[in-house]
Amino acid sequence: MKVAFMINDLSSGGAEHATCSIAGYLADNNIDTTIVTVNNCEPFYKINDKVRVVSLESKDIEKSIGIKRMFSTLFKSFDMRKQIKNMGFDIIVGMSNIMAYYLIFCTAFTKTKCIGTERSDPRHHMNTPIHRVLRKLAGKFSDGYIFLAKEHQSYFPTPKCGFSAVIPNAVYNEYAYDIKFPEKRDKTITAMGRLHDVKAYDVMIKAFDKFHKKNDDYILEIFGEGEEENNLKALIKSLEAEEYIKIIEPVEDAIIRVANSSVFLLTSKYEGMSNSLLESLFCAVPCISTNNSPTTRDLITNNENGIIVDIGDIDQIADSLDKIVNDNEFSETLSNNAYDSTRKYSIDNIGKMWIDYFNKII
Repeated sequence: MKVAFMINDLSSGGAEHATCSIAGYLADNNIDTTIVTVNNCEPFYKINDKVRVVSLESKDIEKSIGIKRMFSTLFKSFDMRKQIKNMGFDIIVGMSNIMAYYLIFCTAFTKTKCIGTERSDPRHHMNTPIHRVLRKLAGKFSDGYIFLAKEHQSYFPTPKCGFSAVIPNAVYNEYAYDIKFPEKRDKTITAMGRLHDVKAYDVMIKAFDKFHKKNDDYILEIFGEGEEENNLKALIKSLEAEEYIKIIEPVEDAIIRVANSSVFLLTSKYEGMSNSLLESLFCAVPCISTNNSPTTRDLITNNENGIIVDIGDIDQIADSLDKIVNDNEFSETLSNNAYDSTRKYSIDNIGKMWIDYFNKII
């Protein structure tokens, strides 16, 4: 079997991490595996030596709106189709809704099976009239489709093969598998992810600032970078909180710092399936998350293996932080249950689900 994953690039991000990890798992199981990128950049995540990485050499799409952009997109699509057809894959997976759109065209009337994936929540991400139409078309004309949650699956029509699949994220971070329970947790609250409006770090910062007024020996560490960094730093400065709220450049082994923290905090407005939340639960860290996705509700049973709070509720987040750090028995219960509940998300278990679905498609 000759399998490829197509993605925009291999920078830092959830879909990018999933692509590198799943491709590596397939390659280790004697499947000829390639990652095809639309734009070339230095990979942020480690890539298995058995996995080929190919960058399509296509012109960028015209940034203007109108007829120039339409023809630019069309020419790029034809160029991508030619290159992909010549590679002769049995299966190619589009690792975003945009990649799925392209692959419908690139694989039409070829022997290559096209599988789309929805890596975010279609009810929120790119939920515009044009993208709703394109998602329906991608779902209908793909040979298969993979979703992170059943609720996402119900948004799409049945693909050509007659069945789609729900395959959740795995714990892709290799460091997470070797982490041991800390004897004593650091007095830190941690967060990981791109600094984007949808992650609502402004809410997190305000909630932590309120929590800190009663618990002034704790600090907040946010591992991330992105377009909201300057705004968030300005907010931290306005609160005079530079000493206890830190934005730290992301590193692949940040999970080691997270694993020793008292709480992992996620305040997103919506998620596909949060890799950082899953990794933190897997490492037995007490977690607080907003009620941002069906996948979050799959991962967390409220007050059993984590806490789910309302989106944007600063008081609820601050109170939940206070409850965990000041109740050792409750914190330990969350930690133990988080560990037990996430063993099923190992890369071995999830990787087998991908291979089983590929075999059904072929």
